[in-house]
Amino acid sequence: MGLFSAKDTEMDTKVDLLATAVEAYGARVVGRHVQRRGSRTAARTR
Repeated sequence: MGLFSAKDTEMDTKVDLLATAVEAYGARVVGRHVQRRGSRTAARTR
């Protein structure tokens, strides 16, 4: 699990590092899911 800004350009690298760290503790990563959402201010219309 992790929280990443939608503007983060290195999100894939961070997810890979997170998976590696989890696996070092003996866990197994069986899947990945990323949901990106825009900011609320970007969704507003004027």
